[in-house]
Amino acid sequence: MIIKTAAVYSGISYQRGVFIESDYGKKFDVIPVTEFRKTDISSYDILLFPRGTDEEAMLNDAGRIEDFLNSGKVVISMGEIPRNWLPGTNWDGVIPEDDGPLDICTFKKGDIDVKHEIFENIEPNELHWHKGATGWCCHGHLIPPENAEILVVNKRGDAMMYIDRESTKGTLLITSQLDAVCHSYHGVEGAKKVLDNILKWAEKEVMRLRGV
Repeated sequence: MIIKTAAVYSGISYQRGVFIESDYGKKFDVIPVTEFRKTDISSYDILLFPRGTDEEAMLNDAGRIEDFLNSGKVVISMGEIPRNWLPGTNWDGVIPEDDGPLDICTFKKGDIDVKHEIFENIEPNELHWHKGATGWCCHGHLIPPENAEILVVNKRGDAMMYIDRESTKGTLLITSQLDAVCHSYHGVEGAKKVLDNILKWAEKEVMRLRGV
């Protein structure tokens, strides 16, 4: 069964480096943001919006993206979303804890605590990508919708990544500080692992939505 993924490209160097100039480009199609409105996104199963996505353009197409999700598809968003152009999203600004060490959430499976499959081979220290190397580098935290599955939090307990299966008939994976595309481009191994795992998870999620 073929699963088609598209990444939205807003012309930023790290997006080009990952989407066009690296092996990741073989995993999905690239839609320039200037062509998004003209593109039949219904032909795709997964849409990936990296940090730096042109929010004004997406705000104008918010209805199309919501229709895409309601057809049982998957959307992945990374980075700041102050315009909240995706269903159920509520970006809550930045605080110092967002730029610090993060915690991976666990849930009970029988008598043991387990991490979500995206983080099965990842330790919390592998998620601290910024570390103040160039001063303040922060993309904020999120207020998740009710019943969202929270995967990563900052030390204050604010959501940094969550899965939302309630706001639409599809699935959203929303993250702020964990901008895996940007940091994969900069050679951060933890970011590469997260990006690989997210793409694998998204394909499984498409299969689940299809009832396979």
